[in-house]
Amino acid sequence: MSRFRRSLWLYPLFQIPLIVFGVCLVATILCSVLALGRPSVAVAIALDMSK
Repeated sequence: MSRFRRSLWLYPLFQIPLIVFGVCLVATILCSVLALGRPSVAVAIALDMSK
């Protein structure tokens, strides 16, 4: 039995979710900086509580 163990970040089970997380993080930062996905007008919600 070998004493050498690979580092955690060398396993695909760790790398694939890390890559997906990185892509989502970059997309979130780009959308917040470029103001994508936000409505250009203010939205108000009115509730009628009368019977």
